[in-house]
Amino acid sequence: MLHFRELSYKEEDQDLKKYKKGQKIKVKIIELKDDKLRFSIRALEKDPFDWFKENSKKEGSIITTRVHEVLKTGVKVSVDPNKNIIVMIKKNQLAKEAADARPEIFVPGNALDAMITELDTDKRQVVLSVKAAQVYEEKSLVAKFGANAVKSGATLAGIFQKALGKTPKKKKTEEEE
Repeated sequence: MLHFRELSYKEEDQDLKKYKKGQKIKVKIIELKDDKLRFSIRALEKDPFDWFKENSKKEGSIITTRVHEVLKTGVKVSVDPNKNIIVMIKKNQLAKEAADARPEIFVPGNALDAMITELDTDKRQVVLSVKAAQVYEEKSLVAKFGANAVKSGATLAGIFQKALGKTPKKKKTEEEE
């Protein structure tokens, strides 16, 4: 038996429309149990989840994704450049602050950095979190530049000037000229 989920890694209903009754296809036997055979076409293809191994990505890695689709419950993002791996980031994982975790602020095609919080390539499951990436980034800034790096009012220029030991240049006012 060939289950429709074994047709392609994309697991879309339109995959069924590619085939016709009586058509010859190549399949791989993936299970033999109680005189029943289970076949797969997708087992002959490269698994898109190999992308994580090929790019040395694991739990705790921060990756840049692309917004694929915006929903009320979260955002679907494409992990790999070929858009073979589409992952849902739940609404509560879109931002550190609950007020900023609004899916409607995201636009398809925009880049979005997220942390891999769970990865099981055997079960083909991945969980991404923008919130975890923001927390990690904040902790690394505090470790590198001190507690003032994440306080409100700190600017990137101010952080770099402090790190480099430089004093900010004062702008001339009209009276001084």
